[in-house]
Amino acid sequence: MDVLRARIFDAFAETPYPGDENISVPTYDDEGTLAYFKGRTWSGHTATTLRHHSSALTFFTADAFRYFLPAYMLAELDAPDEADVIAGHIAFDLTQTSLAEERLGKFTEQELVAIKAFFDECERRCEDSPSAQKLFADASNTVRRRLGEK
Repeated sequence: MDVLRARIFDAFAETPYPGDENISVPTYDDEGTLAYFKGRTWSGHTATTLRHHSSALTFFTADAFRYFLPAYMLAELDAPDEADVIAGHIAFDLTQTSLAEERLGKFTEQELVAIKAFFDECERRCEDSPSAQKLFADASNTVRRRLGEK
């Protein structure tokens, strides 16, 4: 687990902040996404707080999704019970939404490798849930294919 955490930290260490005006997609209600994340770095969040703001994964711009993703991955790794639906939300948002391709296109190769390792770990943890295992295996394969394109 420490190796995966280190891989995530290293991969996202230089990821640029998206800018205060590029955090949330234009919508009538972003459920507090802009208010909470504006001016913050991706580190220092609790799993409980990120679970409360899990809808932000839907409202983030592609640049903000890239920037804040490591916070969500680390929350899942460090406190899976508190993180609750976060890992599944990440997998869904990177593979099954209309924004998935745009979001995947923003990541560097090093970031994609860390994301794939995260999905592999999530799949390993879900041995008792075939549907969850499939979700994470599919997400890992999506990222693997993307890595083949680079």
